[in-house]
Amino acid sequence: MAVETSTVRSTDLRRCTYQQLGLHQPFTRRTGYQRISADAAHLKEYDQHGDGAAYVTTGAHQRVVSLKLLNQVSRQQIRFDNGLMLGMPFGRVRRLLGRAYVTFDTERYGRVAEYVDKRRHAKLLLGLSSADRVTAIVLFDPGQYDYQY
Repeated sequence: MAVETSTVRSTDLRRCTYQQLGLHQPFTRRTGYQRISADAAHLKEYDQHGDGAAYVTTGAHQRVVSLKLLNQVSRQQIRFDNGLMLGMPFGRVRRLLGRAYVTFDTERYGRVAEYVDKRRHAKLLLGLSSADRVTAIVLFDPGQYDYQY
């Protein structure tokens, strides 16, 4: 699902990293990461610790094309290095990243907010609960990874 974002001001997403891993960086399989899928487009997806909470997707040259935080794991604060985390109130997200975003409804996540970094060819998708808390965090390069939301 592509949403028109050409009129949205760009947001600097370079600090959106997970355990010092960011978009377009080389990925060497780390301890705890299990490859869970691969496809004809040379995309490989890795699940950290096999708990369904944190995923890394790589492209043809083993460079990161997506980072996803999807499930809260009990007794763990899963967060991006800049402090963005699951369960965070969207008001805190706006203070952290600014107000240059677009909101819309999706089949997979319901209501979402999307930030765009035009310089780095990145999008940050945040699933939002009815209480305006972050339920999913997906950072991806739309030119290399057609994320379906």
